[in-house]
Amino acid sequence: DYIEQRQRYRPGRVPVGLPESRPLVERCAARLAAGFRDWLAARGWDLPGLDVEVVVGAVDAGNSRFQPQSHRVVLGGAEFMVFVGEGGLSVNPVTALHSLAHELAGHAVQDALSRDLPEPLRPDDRARLRFATLPAAEGFSSHASALALHFAEEEGERHGIGPEDVELLRKMVRLAPLHHGVPALATILAARGRQEPGFDAAARLRELCGHGGFGELVDRAASYPANKIVYECACYFGAEAVRTAAATLAARGVAGGEAWRRLGRGAWALSCYGEAVLGP
Repeated sequence: DYIEQRQRYRPGRVPVGLPESRPLVERCAARLAAGFRDWLAARGWDLPGLDVEVVVGAVDAGNSRFQPQSHRVVLGGAEFMVFVGEGGLSVNPVTALHSLAHELAGHAVQDALSRDLPEPLRPDDRARLRFATLPAAEGFSSHASALALHFAEEEGERHGIGPEDVELLRKMVRLAPLHHGVPALATILAARGRQEPGFDAAARLRELCGHGGFGELVDRAASYPANKIVYECACYFGAEAVRTAAATLAARGVAGGEAWRRLGRGAWALSCYGEAVLGP
């Protein structure tokens, strides 16, 4: 359903790299970032890090990123969709909104909340224990991505995000665990297949997931770098840890900005994240 819906955005779409497209995309990004900040502020989310600079990167960049040293969120230009119609060009920022929530309410806020902690607990590239802190860093930002859906439901029309776009966001949030879990699982099973004669990784995936179509993914797994496998696993298990902690806080009556400050302070290792966030 998700892939089919993405295909419906193809008609009328033009390259983001057109000279007349770039100014429209940059203005759209500025309005979106300001609207998202205002929406959070209206709900009492007085969080550090939300004031970082938000810019649009290269037109062919399909991924966004947070730059901790320069305190800047860079939204991938290719995450904006530009269409031509009777009224001229228009920009749909639905996928960029998902990344904005991830980078701004996630990485930027966590960086600001953790700045006074010892260096190994800061969720940035300078952390000496980067792989140990990676799950909490990516897990918290994955949790933050869901804010894009709530924002779109309430404020989307003001930013060119319609009901169909909201449904796309709902699918993106729902499928987020699979986005990281399936590649990691395929790679690990492919490695098992190379070590155990007769083990069929694609067949095992078909059994686990209820459908086939994993042969190409398993074939590509042979060239998957080890650090990428660790990253995918960290994102999956980190998101699970943050969601579990958030649910526990909610059950205790801690929600909104207060819960966010606790969930995002410190890129703790998985073994102690729950204890650090929830307390004894």
